[in-house]
Amino acid sequence: IRRVLNQSPSLVYKKFKLKPPLSKTHIKARLEFAEESVRVGRDWSKIIWSDEKKFNLDGPDGIRYYWHDLRNEQHYLSRRAFGGGTLMVWGAFFGEKLLDLIVCEHTLDSKKYIDVLNKSLLPSMSRELKFMHDGASVHRSKLTTGWLKKKKIETIKWPANTPDLNPLENIWGSLTRAVYASGKQFKNKNELKEEIMKQWSLIKPEELSKNVKSMTARIIELIRKNGGNTKY
Repeated sequence: IRRVLNQSPSLVYKKFKLKPPLSKTHIKARLEFAEESVRVGRDWSKIIWSDEKKFNLDGPDGIRYYWHDLRNEQHYLSRRAFGGGTLMVWGAFFGEKLLDLIVCEHTLDSKKYIDVLNKSLLPSMSRELKFMHDGASVHRSKLTTGWLKKKKIETIKWPANTPDLNPLENIWGSLTRAVYASGKQFKNKNELKEEIMKQWSLIKPEELSKNVKSMTARIIELIRKNGGNTKY
């Protein structure tokens, strides 16, 4: 069957894209953000992009493939959560500069999140930079927002369910492929942590810059899609 499908000029075997489901409210907010970004002429190189990422001892979260008809829209899978044998890390970058990667040993609450920001964000923060983080509860808690205000850190209002506009998602993808190259698995969390830290340090400035420069194209496509999911 695979041989027959391979011979079809309109079918390719490809991985499901992980995209969050979008409500009308999400779509409206995404479109408004994109249009505002065009209006104000955002300087994407002056934004510190941040995110959390989960790594498993036995490999990345499940990957599913399907036969895609090139004449139709590609399919997406919603994100899934997995338990046990995992590490959570917090990462950030701006322009061509990586910030220190922080391994979160325990579940993040507001106090632990502020500790992360103190260690990694604060040393790189300056007046000309703005900070991007999503709407996770620990990000928008009173404790966190109060700390950001006290430190005079300006954040950008980020629409929910918009990973396709965060260039750090692409960096996570590269990091994940490097960490699990050749199907590598890990015996314990220390071994996994060492490999993550090593591969993070090897990310090249030009890869960071390339993804930041892609923001204009992302915004244009988001507007063209009327706020819907993009290819990024």
